[in-house]
Amino acid sequence: MDMVKAGARKLDDFLPMFKEYAEHPYILDNLKQISFYTDCLGNAHWSIPDEVIDEGIANMVIYLAKIFVSKKEVTEKEIELWIKHLGPVWKKDIRWMEQALENWYHEMQECGLSSEGSNKMRNFIKTGIKITTDTL
Repeated sequence: MDMVKAGARKLDDFLPMFKEYAEHPYILDNLKQISFYTDCLGNAHWSIPDEVIDEGIANMVIYLAKIFVSKKEVTEKEIELWIKHLGPVWKKDIRWMEQALENWYHEMQECGLSSEGSNKMRNFIKTGIKITTDTL
């Protein structure tokens, strides 16, 4: 959300999240650890989830999860198409990956698995997403 608030709109704007030394995965993992597990930290200090995580943090995590969770079930065909298009270029040249993402979405549309109209992945890559104040 910080990146969006700072102006990130296109796929390239979000690339720092996936760098080798990005903090995002570690922050989320640490949040998960203190949210679900009791642990002895540092100098014999016990971390107890309901004492560490308040309602505000819990609501934020749920809000973010809802953004990333698909509203529909993913079909076997969708996974096959993802592997077909993204598999050969995964973690290689970013431009190849972007083209593969566009191609994947296009074939999803051809198969009736995504909505007709403009290629939403191409729009995300080239022009970015539209953000409203409700999103933030």
